[in-house]
Amino acid sequence: MMAWRARLLCPTASVRSESHARVPDGVFPEQMTKGIYRLGYNAKSAYGAHSFAIRRPGGNVMLDGPRFTRAVVAQFENWGGLSDILLTHRDDVGDAGRYGAHFAARVWIHEADRAAAPSADCILTGREPVEIDADLTAIPIPGHTEGSVAYLYDQRCLFIGDSLAWNFETDDLEAFRQYCWWSWSEQRQSLNITQLPVRMGVCRTWWKQVCSLHRDARAARGAA
Repeated sequence: MMAWRARLLCPTASVRSESHARVPDGVFPEQMTKGIYRLGYNAKSAYGAHSFAIRRPGGNVMLDGPRFTRAVVAQFENWGGLSDILLTHRDDVGDAGRYGAHFAARVWIHEADRAAAPSADCILTGREPVEIDADLTAIPIPGHTEGSVAYLYDQRCLFIGDSLAWNFETDDLEAFRQYCWWSWSEQRQSLNITQLPVRMGVCRTWWKQVCSLHRDARAARGAA
């Protein structure tokens, strides 16, 4: 299963198998936690970033854009459609525009990064949180890019784009100054846990859950 995931995650679709075996069921979408899935099919135009899906009664949501594939389209069609595409920043747009057009979904991005997603029709402004729905909030976090945004779902999952990453050695979140494209001081202020204690606590818990899956997978590979 892990080999299949590696193949389908490749943003240039360069990984091939020796046979023409059909992709087995359950490779993608990969469930991360209740209602949250990793979509796979990472896009070269999004620098290979992961994209996610939220399956929810109020309308299914895509977080950042994978490359446009029939497999991802079919999954959302099977789930009943796609209502919203939430873009964390300019680097991870991928093929969001094509998915938005196919499903007539709303595409969200901050005005400061809008040039990267000309098809976006829901433009966030300023720095105050915006309620998209009762269980979904957009939180501007300028720094990594001027238009970086985090999205909080159900008070338990915080999607934060490239503004934070998980450090497997320290078992905690960290930000990278060398990969800050706009303002390091602004990024630090945006991520200040004294200002966002509940949200950052949610983020840390969520990433611990996600990364524990990858640790288990690596351990399984080592034992095989």
